[in-house]
Amino acid sequence: MHYFKFNLKDYAFATMYFDYVHHGAYLKLISLYYETEKPLPLDVDFVLKRVMANKQEEIDAVKHILDNFFTKTEVGYVQKRCDDLIAKYQA
Repeated sequence: MHYFKFNLKDYAFATMYFDYVHHGAYLKLISLYYETEKPLPLDVDFVLKRVMANKQEEIDAVKHILDNFFTKTEVGYVQKRCDDLIAKYQA
């Protein structure tokens, strides 16, 4: 999936307390989710490498986003909004 609808109002409301690093982490994570069209791997170190989080501040932001905006399951970190858009795309 190389394109996704981005609702600015919903994003602004859901992320109003984010600093610059958290915005970047969230956008990189959902971009990876859409690119692969599947849940993010449970291997957080692998995810950190894929989103190029190298500095401690970036690593902390990615972990915060995974913990608060994704749900950890047996198949990986899932996100309902991403799953809904992917399902529509694949239909």
